[in-house]
Amino acid sequence: MERIANKDCRSAVENRKEFNGSNLFARWHGKVYVVYSYGEHYPMFLYIADKKPDGGWYENSDGYSRSTSKHHSQARPFRAVPIEPASTQDLKNLMFRYIVD
Repeated sequence: MERIANKDCRSAVENRKEFNGSNLFARWHGKVYVVYSYGEHYPMFLYIADKKPDGGWYENSDGYSRSTSKHHSQARPFRAVPIEPASTQDLKNLMFRYIVD
């Protein structure tokens, strides 16, 4: 697994590559790519590969700490527009619906 500095993670997120950062990481779960902050309990961004012709991006719209806010700004995929907002629970529901392991 590639280890990268958080400040350099946006490219990995935009290219949907798995990585480990500092309390920030991303994993593929079947057809779902997830960027996490401080553990799997907090999905920050989700990409569902077969949701739309070019995939579908979602971002967590719940409030978060100052450190997670920094993770959010470092990892947000700029090339992915639009990104649909969703609550933490909605993101978890989407993950479970689309995960194919």
